[in-house]
Amino acid sequence: VLTNPLFANQKASSVVVRGNVIVAGFLDTVGLVRSSDLGAHWTRISAGGVGLPAGAIDDLTEDIQNANRLYLTSSRVGVFRSDDLGQHWLNISQNDTSETGLNTNIVNFANGAKVRVSQDGRAYVAIVGLPNHNGSEFVTYVGYTGDGGAHWTSMDPPYLGARGKPYFHFSLAVDRTNSSFVYVGGVDDPIRGRAYIAPGNGQQWESMVTTTPHATWPHVDARNMVIDANLNLIEASDGGIFRRTRPSESTTDWASMAGNLQTTEIYSIAYDPVARVLLAGTQDNGTVYQNGTNQLAWNTFLPDDGADVQVDTITRPGFSVRYSSGQFLMEFTRSVWNSSNVLQSEATPALTTADGSYFQAQFLSPLAINAVNGNRILIGAADAVWESFNQGDLIGSLSAGANATALVYGHPNNADVIYAAAGGQIYMRPLARAPLFSTTPIPNCNAKDVVMDAADWRVAYALCDSAIYRTSNTGDTWTSITGNLFSLSPNPGTLRKVRFISGVSKSYVAVGADRGVFVAATNALGSWSKVGSNLPIAPVLAMQYSRAQDILAVGTLGRGAWSVTGLGGP
Repeated sequence: VLTNPLFANQKASSVVVRGNVIVAGFLDTVGLVRSSDLGAHWTRISAGGVGLPAGAIDDLTEDIQNANRLYLTSSRVGVFRSDDLGQHWLNISQNDTSETGLNTNIVNFANGAKVRVSQDGRAYVAIVGLPNHNGSEFVTYVGYTGDGGAHWTSMDPPYLGARGKPYFHFSLAVDRTNSSFVYVGGVDDPIRGRAYIAPGNGQQWESMVTTTPHATWPHVDARNMVIDANLNLIEASDGGIFRRTRPSESTTDWASMAGNLQTTEIYSIAYDPVARVLLAGTQDNGTVYQNGTNQLAWNTFLPDDGADVQVDTITRPGFSVRYSSGQFLMEFTRSVWNSSNVLQSEATPALTTADGSYFQAQFLSPLAINAVNGNRILIGAADAVWESFNQGDLIGSLSAGANATALVYGHPNNADVIYAAAGGQIYMRPLARAPLFSTTPIPNCNAKDVVMDAADWRVAYALCDSAIYRTSNTGDTWTSITGNLFSLSPNPGTLRKVRFISGVSKSYVAVGADRGVFVAATNALGSWSKVGSNLPIAPVLAMQYSRAQDILAVGTLGRGAWSVTGLGGP
């Protein structure tokens, strides 16, 4: 673990290791850093008077035929080459100042740039241009140099849909054996460039899907591409890892390499105590559910980006009612399952507005099922929180809480109570037909999650990026219970989720963070400890506790689903 202050709150974009030398690029203010002793000591290179100005580093790569040569890209700054393993840099994009050339594109229009080098030393640069009037971004420039950047040749702009900073749905690779072939991925299907064809006739680029024997394709939303030692093209995306053998030809198909790799990015997670399985909403891999209790195999229920998942075990005794959807509540589904985890029926909630007004979902619209009456649900929309008394068929706006990130609905002692985190504030409704109002703001807190105490609906816990607060009077006043949380090892990092664990004999507040799950007992708030010794050190994006089975379900960013038992036991 690198703890140098240079890396605090920085996002790494790329790294090159040559012997004892490590050179790393960051998308944030530190730019480029270098170590000559395997990370024991670091020097900031950017803005250090060695030819590299300040600026975020989009990409960094090595020339495998030249032991000392590196290339990097920096949007709005330039493309640079180093011939001494990153100690000094030369701006090589300035050598192409034509109106549509490299320097014009990277200095004036770039929102992300990649660089890759073939085995013969030819270096390619690809650039994602700034969004147009409708917010779309495209790969607007691809060019190459065969002499270290002294001269550049531009290819036809491929205009492949992609995303630049900060998301970087954008990938680039160059064929190892024939540097005339270059491969580009983005939010659209990947394409193949053929630099041996002259530009200007529209023939330089072709699909890498329609040119397969069986019209196969990898998942879109590409993150990276590499050519492996066997000369296969490997693409990593939000949907998994894919391989294309002999990528310069049109005789091979794409194939998944995921196998048993458990790397799913989980947005939301829920436990079904009737079927005793987990279900989850995942990035680009839809809504999924376990085959059976403790099974590593999962099935896909809905495609697209899996959004919030919730389970109602109240309205149909002996069965579970599961809610799931894709992005923007596409394919919003209410399904009924038996105790054997078998689908019984499914329906699409109508989402008819009570007054005929327009309902606008968020990309990820949070849901909440009433703790007392399963027919009642809440939906966090782009304009307000909406309430339904018949499982989402008819909905009414509460006229507040736009873009909510978390919802809590109903308590055994008050079925009408609502808490919501929206726009950095905590909202609350104590009674039916009362307005949803903003509670007292918490200073220096961008509140993003909230949970209610199972013993008292007046007590709630609000989560900020680096603090957690408690109210005992429905949000009139808030008290920090952060305590020793950030003195623990590992440091939690950014706080992401808060849940209440109401066990048989113990109750806890649980916090999901960048580096695990931490809990504090309700009789010792502020005294935190880490739970789940084998939980991977990965951001926890989702948590849900089931008292029926004493299971805390945990969903992570890129490390799949996990569960912790025994927290509420005797």
